[in-house]
Amino acid sequence: MKLRLDLAAPRQAPALAGWLLLAVGLLLALWAGWRYTTVEAEYQHQQARLARFAAPVAKSKTPRHEQKEESPVLAKARSQLAADWPALLAGLERSRPANIAVLSISAEAGNGMLTLDGAAKDHAAMLAYLKRLAGEGGLSEIALTSHTDEELEGEKSVNFSLRARWRTP
Repeated sequence: MKLRLDLAAPRQAPALAGWLLLAVGLLLALWAGWRYTTVEAEYQHQQARLARFAAPVAKSKTPRHEQKEESPVLAKARSQLAADWPALLAGLERSRPANIAVLSISAEAGNGMLTLDGAAKDHAAMLAYLKRLAGEGGLSEIALTSHTDEELEGEKSVNFSLRARWRTP
């Protein structure tokens, strides 16, 4: 038995499958690079379009406080915001006795009108509350717009709705 060690023997050529895998890998790398550049170019194009839409609007040379005429909508909004809402709600709460339940309040500061829906134990309590609103509640021109008698589980009550004027600045 002889041992032949020939370290200088020629190497075997790479197999065909190896060359095919190398070619497919190179093609995929080239395709990925091309795709990246096209997507990047489209992204830059869309960013430029977006920047045109978001361009800052030129400001008028007249300062806001020097503008001559205020729009009616803005004037109405200012008057509604300037209304004394805490005083209105505190006055309504102060004038409400224990036998009255306030169900909803709808106040319009622009014209100073208030709509209030409530429930009372009986008619006498409802009428006493209406008189109290004029004094302690700070309301005027109080008008009872509707009332209905209800009975639920043996308990009688009177649901009512009223409109009134309240003081606005």
